[in-house]
Amino acid sequence: GASFGPGATALSILIWAVFLSGVSIVYSNTVLAFGHKVVYAVGAAVGALLNVILNFALIPRWSLNGAAVATIAAELVVLAYFSLYCNRRIINVPVETRIAVPAALSLALIPLLMWSRAWPIHFLISGTAIGVLYFAMLFVTKAVTRSDITDVMTSVRSKEPTAS
Repeated sequence: GASFGPGATALSILIWAVFLSGVSIVYSNTVLAFGHKVVYAVGAAVGALLNVILNFALIPRWSLNGAAVATIAAELVVLAYFSLYCNRRIINVPVETRIAVPAALSLALIPLLMWSRAWPIHFLISGTAIGVLYFAMLFVTKAVTRSDITDVMTSVRSKEPTAS
């Protein structure tokens, strides 16, 4: 209702945090996967500290919108930190194929998923069909290759079951 009106601008700013966080997670998880725990902790701490400092600076002047801008600024810094570290010191993560294409495909399939709710079949069946279409599109666009699947399967098979 109308009581949520003041939050609309902040939400329109914060929505970008979802994208920034999604991309940042790829890099930060890569940093962790390669055992760089201290680097990860520094990145997370810098982001949190910057967010708090910017909140103190921006909230008194711009309220919710200031908090939203502080969050976006902190997310950008964290993304820059992890992406630069990862690409320069660990492994080059190709953003175009590994992040942008899957994200665009996901966005393209949202209307189909919403439209499928009107289909006279169970949502699990239509959702599964759309999921299969998504993975097929990942192969067609070469965002996922046979080599990727082989690598994942090899990794899964090499893990030994743990005793309970």
